[in-house]
Amino acid sequence: MILAITGAVVAVAALGVVLAVTLGGGDPQDDPKPAPTASGSTSPSPSPEPATSSAAPGPVPTDDEDTLVDALNSIAIPVLDGWHKDDFGRDTDLYIGPYQCKGDTTEQCMRGKILSETAAGFSETTAEGIAKADIKKNVEEIYGKDQYDDKDKYGGIENHEELKSEKVTVAGQKGYLVRWKVTNKKGPDGIAQSVSFPSPGGSGSMVVVRFNFDVGGQAPPLADMDKILEGIKPTA
Repeated sequence: MILAITGAVVAVAALGVVLAVTLGGGDPQDDPKPAPTASGSTSPSPSPEPATSSAAPGPVPTDDEDTLVDALNSIAIPVLDGWHKDDFGRDTDLYIGPYQCKGDTTEQCMRGKILSETAAGFSETTAEGIAKADIKKNVEEIYGKDQYDDKDKYGGIENHEELKSEKVTVAGQKGYLVRWKVTNKKGPDGIAQSVSFPSPGGSGSMVVVRFNFDVGGQAPPLADMDKILEGIKPTA
């Protein structure tokens, strides 16, 4: 019995050897892996282009014969026919029709004058508050006594009448307008207007534009005051 079992074991072992040889047995091999792709053989992805604004900036008004640019306050004021830029060094003034003042013939008065400047020295911070405070300064400086030589170009101010006090939009900004009619003792009466609004340049400062027109005679039409105000544009 022992010999029979031993023979069976030997036979099974021999059969295993035969199968291994028949099936190509031998040392085990690692599973094949896909060949790595060479990194240098692929083209690099294009870098993303920088983002650009879809809105092109609008044209900036130039300081030509038809435009007066107040660069400090980022506004451009239209120059209508008959109006001139200030020849005395200030680049934010317009005037029309100089003549000898009735109250003091040694002085020159203007039939129309426009001044643009940064609002300064006001305790008020709103457009309405600044406009209402500035109209008083506007009237006194133009029709009252000269602050430098005490000359009275219009013979003194008799009284004034408010013509307008209202909200207005200037150069895309919400502002405020105050307009007075001034009665003078000598010479023509006047129309004074003060307009205040935030600078469209984003500086956070307030702007004041002053208007002064004579009444009657060879004075510019009051419609010019409205045309010029409506024509003020931002430069930025």
